[in-house]
Amino acid sequence: MKTSIFLKAAISIFMVHMTIPTLLVAQDGSLDLSFDTDGIAVTQFGNSDNYCNAFAFQSDGKIVATGFTFIGSVTIIALARYNVDGSLDTSFDNDGKVTTDIGSIGSMGEALKIQADGKIVVAGKTNNGSIYDFLILRYNTNGSLDSTFDSDGIKTLSLGILDSRARSLEIQPDGKILVAGAVTNILYNEFAVIRLNSDGSLDNTFDLDGIVTTTIGTSDADLEDMVLQTDGKIILTGTSEGIPNGDITLVRYNSDGTLDNTFDTDGIVTTNLGAFDEGVSVIVQGDGRIIVAGCTNSAGKGEIALVRYNQNGSLDNTFDTDGIVTTSIGTNHSYGLSVAVQSDGKIIVSGYTSSPTNDIVALVRYLSDGNLDNTFDTDGIVSTMIEAFCYGTTVHIQPDGKIVVSGFATNSFTDFDFVLARYNVAPTGITETKNEPTSICLFPNPFSSSANIKFNTTINNGELCIYNISGEKVKTINNIQGQSMILYRDHLEKGHYIIKLTEQHKLLAQGVIEIVD
Repeated sequence: MKTSIFLKAAISIFMVHMTIPTLLVAQDGSLDLSFDTDGIAVTQFGNSDNYCNAFAFQSDGKIVATGFTFIGSVTIIALARYNVDGSLDTSFDNDGKVTTDIGSIGSMGEALKIQADGKIVVAGKTNNGSIYDFLILRYNTNGSLDSTFDSDGIKTLSLGILDSRARSLEIQPDGKILVAGAVTNILYNEFAVIRLNSDGSLDNTFDLDGIVTTTIGTSDADLEDMVLQTDGKIILTGTSEGIPNGDITLVRYNSDGTLDNTFDTDGIVTTNLGAFDEGVSVIVQGDGRIIVAGCTNSAGKGEIALVRYNQNGSLDNTFDTDGIVTTSIGTNHSYGLSVAVQSDGKIIVSGYTSSPTNDIVALVRYLSDGNLDNTFDTDGIVSTMIEAFCYGTTVHIQPDGKIVVSGFATNSFTDFDFVLARYNVAPTGITETKNEPTSICLFPNPFSSSANIKFNTTINNGELCIYNISGEKVKTINNIQGQSMILYRDHLEKGHYIIKLTEQHKLLAQGVIEIVD
């Protein structure tokens, strides 16, 4: 997110006035040229392959990405931190880059989250010489390992008889850390989720020992992603590999680690689209409906798969009539790797299209009913040739609506590099504005428990929405009347937030607030 004069003012002064400015808007889906001059940031960690698997926004808008790089034939954890303009942040270990070799045969970073205190948590896998273990690391804000986490900032866990591979990560509001992945036992691969206390120890209030594994039927199950609901329930997605097909699979747990039997009676939902199907990324909408993005193989051709479920695990038939949408991009194979939801309900999927000569980052936007959004580069699909072979592994949406995709790219299938790309998005949820701009006076700002809000006009049945730095709606206040109100912090963590005031679906004002402890 580009730091604006408005944001700097919101941080530094006691009172801020917010109005709707006149905007010159770039084409929806075009690369944001204010991000590293061409919309794309490329990062090397040496002269070998570098793979970026995940990223997250800090509360100040900086971006932290993780993956792995090679030293000889050994893979080690790699992190990079970027300023809001796409340049490397030299306050992060002097050059914006951190690598961590934990002394194993190979380690890979697969997931990353930022704690409320700014510390960075990475999850992945490490090879102990014979099998893979879960790997969790925590870094201080300057890039050094946090010695308050398991004594040295590094924790490894072997959960199965054979390999244990962590793929996803969530931080609970109470600071506890959820890590999900797959474990290999004698018969099958199983879904696995663990919960750690903030010091890195296993949380024995989570299924007695902090560890839960789940077998899906009588087949292998490979986990890809996890999401934490606002009520504390935990959703995992991946693939259960039956014969001859694989199924998109969802598992939901209660906050104590038990299977949630209100979710399709046993906590497990499998969906077959008619071929080999993979669930790769999962997100929960503001209304509680669940979206899974992934892939399906139709007549030997890979297609992006998007499935939406109701809160009870049933398919949502308001989404393309049956809850299922598949998208083929040209004549190439197409794969969905990550999903995000805009504040207006539109759905973004990142991934790539593959042909014999190149692989191209693909970004697809859908309307909330599952139809392709033809206001997004005319057909709902944006393809970006970063290099000859490039892949969009993770997508997130900034509070200002811009879309950021991480991944990796190369010209020759050797020497891959980290890549980040940022795309413009037209303002969402705006039908029109009043002739006279509405202004908001919010004070104090920053605030810790509550702030006073005054409007220069009378508001009738207004709505105030607050979004965190990742673009997720975290608080809504409805039925606003009159010319003043009090904004209470409630459950919100410290950090920066975007605040938007609407009346009858018309955006009246927006701005930035800061919450402090």
